[in-house]
Amino acid sequence: MNRLSTAKRIQVVAALVEGSSINSIVRVTGVSMHTILDLLRDLGRAAADYHHRYVRGLLVRILQ
Repeated sequence: MNRLSTAKRIQVVAALVEGSSINSIVRVTGVSMHTILDLLRDLGRAAADYHHRYVRGLLVRILQ
C-alpha cells in the first residue's frame, strides 16, 4: 500500500486550512481526490477524539 509522505500531507493540510477547494488541491499537489478525502476524514476523527478527551467537563462562566 502506498503511503503519502509527511511533507505531502503537510502541503495538503495547509491548503485545506487556507480554504482551497479539493479540486484545486488535486491540481496543485498531484494527490488524488480520494486520498485527500481520506486524509480529511482521518483529521476529522483525530480532532473529534482530541475534543472528546480534553474538552469535557469545563466550567464556563462566560460564553461568547
